[in-house]
Amino acid sequence: MWELLSEGPHYTVCNQELHFHCAGITEAGYRKLGDRKSTWRCVKCKQTHSIQPPLSQSIESDALILKEIRALSGKPAPLECLKNEVIALRSEFADLKSSLNSTNLTLKEFNDKIKDYEQRLVHVDKVQKHTNLIQTLL
Repeated sequence: MWELLSEGPHYTVCNQELHFHCAGITEAGYRKLGDRKSTWRCVKCKQTHSIQPPLSQSIESDALILKEIRALSGKPAPLECLKNEVIALRSEFADLKSSLNSTNLTLKEFNDKIKDYEQRLVHVDKVQKHTNLIQTLL
């Protein structure tokens, strides 16, 4: 409710900016008010005993709020569209994960076959060496 400017207090209810001297309070006195700053009123507000903002401020504020509400009311449709897109992406990611799992299984099978071929080649190489050795002995 209060904002302290360098030249004095600013009372937001009547939107006046007052020098300490014009407000009828010293700077030190104002600072000592502490929590009671919110109950302090300018001379004009003390005379009228009014603590409500001027009507024009209230109307402008209501119009701004109404404008924001209208802006927000148009947003659920795009949010629904985004929700549907997220659901579709989740489905696509699930399909991709399944495809990757299948590909990994296929690669594991190929890897196992290559290892088997390598073992067979090592065995064939050993047999070839033994065959060559036997032929040289004969």
